[in-house]
Amino acid sequence: MGLFSKKKKDEREVIEITPEVKEKLDELAQRGNQFEEEGQLEEAVRTWEEGLKLIPEPQQFYSETIWFLAAIGDVCFQKGLFSKAHECFDKARGNLTGEGYGNPFIMLRLGECCLEIGDEKTRPSICSGRICWRAEKYLSRTRMGKMTVRSILNF
Repeated sequence: MGLFSKKKKDEREVIEITPEVKEKLDELAQRGNQFEEEGQLEEAVRTWEEGLKLIPEPQQFYSETIWFLAAIGDVCFQKGLFSKAHECFDKARGNLTGEGYGNPFIMLRLGECCLEIGDEKTRPSICSGRICWRAEKYLSRTRMGKMTVRSILNF
């Protein structure tokens, strides 16, 4: 066994999400979307949080976590809860699958949250290129048009 192939004592095994749990996650995601479309934002967030609880720890190893965090963060953003939204989008960006950091919607919303809460420390590291240009458009408009999180995340 080589030096880098040894498992550390505190290292956890990442287990695969079962098809049954994936089906339940899809169901909760769709139900949350329906609540959001009906304007029942608190119920949507509760439903998505229920989905997050089904994802095994450590959650940052699963791409499903990104979707739920982005959906919750977007509702928080729409409600003006920018600190909570920032927390959700920052966790989504840091997901170890790598899908969060490269997602333009997550990076845009994270930049917008940084501007709203005055986070000058994080903003420069995420505000570059096309994302920065879109953030400048955000400043002039203050809100993006209504879009569903799922359509943007699959950009």
